[in-house]
Amino acid sequence: MATTDNGVVSQTESSEYLVHPEDPVPKESGIIATEVGEDAEMVEAKQNGASPDELENSTDAALAETEVVNEQELKYWKAVKENPADFTSWTYLLQFVEQENKLSSARQAFEAFFKRYPYCYGYWKKFADMERKNGNIDRAKEVFEGAISAIPLSVDLWVHYLNFASQTTKGQIDGPELMRSLFERAVSSAGEEFRADKLWDAYIEWEKSQGQLQRVTALYDRVFKVPTQNYSQHFEKFKQHINSNPIAAVLCTEELLKLRAEVAAAPPGLTSADAEPLISVSPTSTNPPGDEDADEVAPGTETAPGTESAMTTHDDAETVAIREKVIAARQKVFNVLEEEIRKRWTFEESIKRPYFHVKPLERVQLKNWREYLDFELSNGDHRRAVILFERCVIACALYEDFWQRFASYMEGHSIEKCRHVYERACTIHLPRKPTIHLAWAAFEEEQGNAAKASEILAELDKVVPGIIMVKLKRINLERRRKNFDVVSSLYEEAINETSDQELATFFSIRYSRFLAKVMGNVDKARTTLKAALEKDKDNKRLYLQLLDLELGTYPVNEKRVEEVFELVKESESDTEIKQGFSQRRVEFLEDFSLDIASIMAAQENHAKLYKGKSALVPLTGRKRSQEGDGSDVKSKVAKSEEVVADSSQQVTSTPITGAEAYDTSYSSAAAAYSASMSAYSYAAPSQSQWAAYSSYNAAHPNAYNNYSQWYQQYGAAYGHAHQQ
Repeated sequence: MATTDNGVVSQTESSEYLVHPEDPVPKESGIIATEVGEDAEMVEAKQNGASPDELENSTDAALAETEVVNEQELKYWKAVKENPADFTSWTYLLQFVEQENKLSSARQAFEAFFKRYPYCYGYWKKFADMERKNGNIDRAKEVFEGAISAIPLSVDLWVHYLNFASQTTKGQIDGPELMRSLFERAVSSAGEEFRADKLWDAYIEWEKSQGQLQRVTALYDRVFKVPTQNYSQHFEKFKQHINSNPIAAVLCTEELLKLRAEVAAAPPGLTSADAEPLISVSPTSTNPPGDEDADEVAPGTETAPGTESAMTTHDDAETVAIREKVIAARQKVFNVLEEEIRKRWTFEESIKRPYFHVKPLERVQLKNWREYLDFELSNGDHRRAVILFERCVIACALYEDFWQRFASYMEGHSIEKCRHVYERACTIHLPRKPTIHLAWAAFEEEQGNAAKASEILAELDKVVPGIIMVKLKRINLERRRKNFDVVSSLYEEAINETSDQELATFFSIRYSRFLAKVMGNVDKARTTLKAALEKDKDNKRLYLQLLDLELGTYPVNEKRVEEVFELVKESESDTEIKQGFSQRRVEFLEDFSLDIASIMAAQENHAKLYKGKSALVPLTGRKRSQEGDGSDVKSKVAKSEEVVADSSQQVTSTPITGAEAYDTSYSSAAAAYSASMSAYSYAAPSQSQWAAYSSYNAAHPNAYNNYSQWYQQYGAAYGHAHQQ
């Protein structure tokens, strides 16, 4: 490390935020690790097969208008246009435009790249350096501003920006104020990052170079309240600062007067006897356990010109006592800081990759982040929790559970900041992850912004088509908004756009329910189901839904119900399905028909066709019990319920006709029919089944091709009583 003319500490090109020291540089990438380590590692990750499938699947119109004259450049542009989520193709394109030094192409390439990978610190620096080398100082500053807006916690990026600013403001009258303002922005944004020592050191050394020793003391007071990696070195430097400079130069007037009064009031002979002895100013390397990396020493530790290297030996007793009190007071603050760092040290030591990378994180790393967040949240310090979340979503940018947790936490503190977290997650880092988008849409609707929720779901449905849950969420959102025309359009779109007949049937059934129960349009509901039956003639659920539709009308239209039973009878459905509907036909006529002849005919037809077959309700020829205790009726009701619950149970029926059939226990038949219709009309998937359904869709974005598995599960819940 070296200090520039303006006192800003220079930064080596290799960054702890960007490169792991054990990762080799791929020779074919042409990127030098010591220049920007992140580039080499990311290229290596992509060559090893890692790819972020969450990234956007579209390119900006500006890319299509890029002026290129080199065939190789055309080749690279074609690759990123065809697959914008291919990180390796982007690295080759950026490397090429940088080597060619073509600003027009480079600007479009870098800007398009940052829309997908804004956390890539190394490429921001490359872009800014390219503008600066071409004499575009204002454009370089714009690049740096965009960079720190995208990654405000990047300590290295701030240091590079400060170095750039120190060069461009040199000689300006307001240069020092501009630099101090930028330093303040830097420590306010990234100063609480655990590895922010170099930033604080740079600020302190710059103030020393300006001769502002009281400001230096104030900076040390601030850093003693921030847990950082090299916290002990800060304290040693502070003691050196106090002991090697005139006491009036390092303390503000108010503190100096207060300490002089305390020293003057102290009993003679006790001015410094009980105080901590003055500490040697020789540099120490005391670090928390396990910190043996020489490269981690904070930059900018050189003593500023004009300061003394050792404490003067001519200080009077008052000055010695004041120095001891100053150090003792800070020692108490330092002890509190040391305890806080001790609590966090294990978590921090376990973070091996604090920077963004497309390569998946190891499970142990993810586990450490989750446990660290648990600890910080339990601590109750909001600012530290937010800082840790921001650090976490840099390293874990491609993991939606961290973003969701961040958003949920922020929702309890700031609606706007919560919305900002969702926007960053969904529009930049996870454009193809459905769960986080669904959560964002629900959040917006809950905040009364249903139009935004609709926009979010529509965009997700466009980017990742074919997810059933997304389509249903869109439909139900519009239903709640009472946009019934939109609901109908979405249902019809879902039915027509799929080649999967089971899926089309599923949406047809739901559409018919909406038409009948919400719109009150029974005719259109009936038409929808019959249209679905033309394409899926043997689907039992369609017949059941059509039967339910007709039974749900008031008054019940016997003719239309009979038409449904006739459709089943004439279909090519399995014999067991026809048998079940035949039995229900008997039950329906017994309950609703005014024509005894129709009832008798249905019973005789059922007995004739399905003699010896199983039935939902056993049609036995026994007479009513002659006992008055009702035990026979109770047993029949229990038996009927058992049969309804298990339609596969085999019961041998004895054919009966005429008055004997009519004399069959009415209570038994009524109970069985009631149980059957109740299960048929109102059974719905349980919460656990819906949860399984949701998880399945989230895990299988291509749900159109995998729908049949879930449909079978749903069908079991939808109508267990009428599977047969």
